[in-house]
Amino acid sequence: FLFTIASLVSGIPEGLPAVLVIVLAVGAHRMAKRNAIIRTLPATETLGVATAIATDKTGTLTQNTMNIEKIILPDENDITVSGEGWMPVGNFYQENKIIFPLENPRLSKLLHIATVCNNSRLIKEENKKESYKIIGDPTEAALVVLAEKAGLKKEVVEEEEKRIDDLPFNPALKYRASLSVLVEEDKKREIYVVGAPEAVLANSSFVFGKNGEEKMTGKRKEEILNKAQSLARKAMRVLGIAYKKVPHTTEKLTEDLVKELVFVGVVGMHDPPRPEVKEAIMKAKKAGIRVIMKTGDHKDTAIAIAKEIGLIENEENRSEYPIALTEQELLNLSEKEFEDAVKHVSVFARLTPNMKLRIIETLQRQGHVVAMTGDGVNDAPALKKSDIGIAMGITGTDVARESAAIVLADDNFASIVNTIEEGRTVFTNTRQTSTFLVTTNFAEHVTIIT
Repeated sequence: FLFTIASLVSGIPEGLPAVLVIVLAVGAHRMAKRNAIIRTLPATETLGVATAIATDKTGTLTQNTMNIEKIILPDENDITVSGEGWMPVGNFYQENKIIFPLENPRLSKLLHIATVCNNSRLIKEENKKESYKIIGDPTEAALVVLAEKAGLKKEVVEEEEKRIDDLPFNPALKYRASLSVLVEEDKKREIYVVGAPEAVLANSSFVFGKNGEEKMTGKRKEEILNKAQSLARKAMRVLGIAYKKVPHTTEKLTEDLVKELVFVGVVGMHDPPRPEVKEAIMKAKKAGIRVIMKTGDHKDTAIAIAKEIGLIENEENRSEYPIALTEQELLNLSEKEFEDAVKHVSVFARLTPNMKLRIIETLQRQGHVVAMTGDGVNDAPALKKSDIGIAMGITGTDVARESAAIVLADDNFASIVNTIEEGRTVFTNTRQTSTFLVTTNFAEHVTIIT
């Protein structure tokens, strides 16, 4: 009896816990050098068995340097804006001629709304000539840069138009809104709205035309949506801009007030893909890892970017399954159809956090080990639910980082693939180490027994 107990106790490889911790720690250190900060050691090994990556588009697959290139005003020729990056220098062109944007009442109104309905700021970096950085959301920062190109400084505009209430961007509503007071115009109050063109148009009853505020018609809505879709097909992120005059007694902004808006125009901004992403996606596919894009952007924008980075290939354009699906299209599917769609479709657009969570759960039921990226507060449940939650280190919120097992220091999709490569090395080392220690102890048992 004593011999049996002693043999069983000695059979446990006492060095295994220490060796495993060392292997995982070395792996975490190597991943940190490749811009992936490990918050929980087991994630180091779990990465090695990941079979699917559900990734955001903006900032992860793209460079996150928004540059507004097009402005569409109803019943008017398109306006092109020059300039690159966050540098607030550029010209406005219409019919290949330079125009002065503040002399056009409708364009001036659009620029004022873009400046006020905004929480981002553009800051000139000290000791660096012609170098700027942003604070806040890059999409909103692009609107600030656009206004500055026209000569509108955010600090100056905010003195003329005091913002007294705000509705932050809501993924379900697909817009953000602000209530402002126009100080110099007898304290007149207006609601400014910026969001997805279809969402803003759905709440618009009027349009800011050449003759002032005019009734919005179905034909006009269709024309505006078609123009917005044409920009989206060119891989541009598209935003609709509108306003509404409210009584001077209005103190609080609610969703009920964001109705019967006056639609002003559409802006299209280009966010180029990261140059290394295409190669990273090819590497992931060769390694047997499925890559899924989940974004809140327009469907056509998502498709254009997916084609550019090689996520969608010609052989995937089959009639049985669409190239991409929006949340509304997913909601119209039965449970069986939904599972088939998640199994075969790789691009999902106009998603809310709840739908992202549902897609993650479906992938897990299908047997995938899922790595998911996220940056917002609302992404926290899906990050927790996924096998490996990956938060953005630059644009991510504190809540997202706390919910994730890994934080990307550079917000780059290529870093995820590199990290999985390291994870597979750690997994192999862990298995070999465990096998060595267990077989060594087993050999000792055999020696004693014989």
